[in-house]
Amino acid sequence: MGPKLSDIIENIGIPIYTYDKNWRLSYINSAAEVLWGYSREELLGKVIWDIFPEAIGNRLDHEYHKAISERKEVCFETFATIQKKWLEIRACPVEDGLIVYAQDIDEKKKAQSEIKSWTRQLNQLIELCPLGILILDKEGIIETINSAYIQRFLPSLKKEECIGKSGRYISECLGVDWESTSTYNALNGKQILNYVETGPDWVVVSNAVPILDKDGNTIGAMGVFYDITEYERMKAEIAKLDRFNLVNEMAAGVAHEIRNPMTVIKGYLQYFSRKVPSDMIEQFTIVLNELERVEQLITNFLSLANNKAIERKSQNLNTIITQITPLILSDTNKRDIELAMVLDKGCPDLLLDDKEIKQLILNLVRNGLEAMSGHGILTIETSVRDDMVHLFVKDCGCGIDKEYLNKIYDPFFTTKANGTGLGLSVCAGIVRRHAGTIQVQSEAGQGTRFTIVFPTKTG
Repeated sequence: MGPKLSDIIENIGIPIYTYDKNWRLSYINSAAEVLWGYSREELLGKVIWDIFPEAIGNRLDHEYHKAISERKEVCFETFATIQKKWLEIRACPVEDGLIVYAQDIDEKKKAQSEIKSWTRQLNQLIELCPLGILILDKEGIIETINSAYIQRFLPSLKKEECIGKSGRYISECLGVDWESTSTYNALNGKQILNYVETGPDWVVVSNAVPILDKDGNTIGAMGVFYDITEYERMKAEIAKLDRFNLVNEMAAGVAHEIRNPMTVIKGYLQYFSRKVPSDMIEQFTIVLNELERVEQLITNFLSLANNKAIERKSQNLNTIITQITPLILSDTNKRDIELAMVLDKGCPDLLLDDKEIKQLILNLVRNGLEAMSGHGILTIETSVRDDMVHLFVKDCGCGIDKEYLNKIYDPFFTTKANGTGLGLSVCAGIVRRHAGTIQVQSEAGQGTRFTIVFPTKTG
């Protein structure tokens, strides 16, 4: 004969005990004796609430009565104050009471607590990390996103708004293609290292790895993003500075050598132009005009040199503008364009090189006139704001495309068929030598406004 059921229950190793309908213990096996720390002789026939009055009103009390009243099995976890450990309780109603199975899960709960503690610490580290961090589940849904990521890339959103959204949603907010991102590739099992991703106004180095389960299956992905936007901007500025330095060296070494023979050629042409037949005067005039154009090009070329000597003295910006107003009016009248002058009488004297400032204004004015194909208004304005003198030159011409705005001060960059690409480079150099700043606001078809700011005190 096989073992009796009662012997199996007695030696099964799982605490099992039963209550009658009056909550008296009617059976307890040896494993339950060990769990409770009492012998069955001390427990059998006793009412549970008399043995453990501290259980009245707690989770165990509630679940036991629920099992009896609803006639269905209940399963729950509770901390047993007597045993000082966590138990998993399964209680099943029977005809004359309740049968209970108990399991010691104290080690499991301690492990879970440790995992929660490590998870909490990890989340704190992720949140404090200055790099952007994004964690997705296997469906590409955001589980974790830190403040550094939100502040840099999604400042209009809150972290809570992003949790639970898809990675594709975030990519759309950033204006990039989801399938080309490092995190998308990591979700497909690829490890992406030092991948440069570019957005509308940012550049990042991203590293993304798949998150694997114990069997090596991808169950998510984590991406770490290092913002190098400022570094790239600085690198572009350094490259631009290198180009300026190259131009400076070329200007200093070549322009003077070109100007000397040009002066001789121009002198002889002027001499011969007075001795040639009248039917050749027009041709000589054309040649002389072209030589003057080359001379102006050389002058502009030399103006790019950072080491160009300037003679600054205390004088008023309004006075300089007034001195060249006849030249400006001559140009505006030829083109049927109205000139508007708004000069702040409160402008203080500044340390200025009047020749360079005249060249600056004339270059900006002629740029504006060339941008206006028909009748319009060209405005020159001065004002004093925050102890700084502002000079504005505004046209209502064709404007500058956004893609060109960050290139207009580069030497030799031009969109004009016959332009040299030096005019605005010269302007930037003049402003720089006067310790000022130059900015441009423009929209295609809406006109352009240059703003030059001079400090009232310069060394």
